[in-house]
Amino acid sequence: MLERKALIVENKQVAPGMFWLELAAADIPAQAVPGQFIHVRVASTFDPLLRRPLSIAKRIVVDDDSPRLGIAYRVVGRGTQLLAEKRLGEQLDILGPLGNGFALAPLLDPDKPLYIVGGGMGFAPLIFLTQWLSEQRNGVRPTVCIGMDTARNLICLDEFANYGAAIFSATDDGSHGFAGYVTTLFEHLLARQVGKTQPARILACGPMNMLHAVRALADTYALSGQVSVDEMMGCGIGACLGCVIKVRDAGAAGFVYKRICADGPVFDIRDICRED
Repeated sequence: MLERKALIVENKQVAPGMFWLELAAADIPAQAVPGQFIHVRVASTFDPLLRRPLSIAKRIVVDDDSPRLGIAYRVVGRGTQLLAEKRLGEQLDILGPLGNGFALAPLLDPDKPLYIVGGGMGFAPLIFLTQWLSEQRNGVRPTVCIGMDTARNLICLDEFANYGAAIFSATDDGSHGFAGYVTTLFEHLLARQVGKTQPARILACGPMNMLHAVRALADTYALSGQVSVDEMMGCGIGACLGCVIKVRDAGAAGFVYKRICADGPVFDIRDICRED
């Protein structure tokens, strides 16, 4: 983990309440792997007190060969509203890269289908993941399913297309692509593949209810995979215990609680448990 002053190179609104942020952040971009995040101090005072966790959505290499961080975020409260008001040339105090990213080596078999499923702002770390896969040039072409509430918020489809992914979209209101949940769309795609290829792998990011639905599909269709949990965090480094989730364990209770920020945010898809 590094603490750096990051220069804001871009901070623009790309959809209602949604922004794209680019940061020149010294050596953090070069060290980051897909699935990790940064923790951003949005004010010079202690109001708001806590930093804001933001998934790394892209590593951007510019002409001078110094990579930048690309960040997608949505304004949901005071902290992100302050971030949206930042201007080019200002600096942000950031910690990163934080968390455990995706296990990448198992993804490189071009003969096994690879599905990437994102819900809401969960698309952000999946862009970085698709970028990384494209850079390996080993023939892996993932199928990407992205779900959003409405068409105007599907800001990421061109990014996935640029990295050679096959793209499917779903919107809650039916304004673009499949009308309904992205997990229902994903299930339709899986049903077409049954018996035709080797068992598929799944990588997903989104809210817990979506990840539980993906986990159920993984059980039904014998999928292996990983999920990145998109939930609120406090300290971002595992000290406050404010972001724990139930994870499968072989012990007597059958589960343990783990910290999303420090033990995750990426977990094996078979290990996430319902709270019921």
